Amino acid sequence: MKIPIFFLLFFSLAALAQAEVNCAKYEAFKGQLFELEVTTSFRGKYIFHFCYGEQSYLISEFIDPAPVSGVPTRTLTHTSRAELTSKQAINLKKLYLSVQAGIRTDDYRGMDGSIWCFRPKDGFSFSETCLWTPEVKAEERGLSKLVELGHQAFRLSGFSE
Repeated sequence: MKIPIFFLLFFSLAALAQAEVNCAKYEAFKGQLFELEVTTSFRGKYIFHFCYGEQSYLISEFIDPAPVSGVPTRTLTHTSRAELTSKQAINLKKLYLSVQAGIRTDDYRGMDGSIWCFRPKDGFSFSETCLWTPEVKAEERGLSKLVELGHQAFRLSGFSE
């Protein structure tokens, strides 16, 4: 009787362990593959973490400055964790690799808009490229894949753009 209970307990704990999100930053081919931070002029900041593995997730945060009498004095953080299907994870990984291969900085700037910081895994470390409002002249700037990646992240997280 003790042996079947032991196996039942063991497999139950194994199932719980598999449900844990692997978003380790220092594994070469899995864990967190990229972080995309979108800081808007007037609507707060969005941060997306793509966690790739046997089960992949998109973990997202929206950090909203909460004004008191018109002055931002505190922030509210809204989080989301989207469990991705295999097809969604592969699509997001392809976009990530495409963006990583072709991203470059430019001199576009503006008064309003947003700043997008893309932090892809590069071996065991991360690089960073920050750009002003990539949607502006995305084709001309070579940022179409980054814009597509951002739109996918907003859609999958449930946050509206």
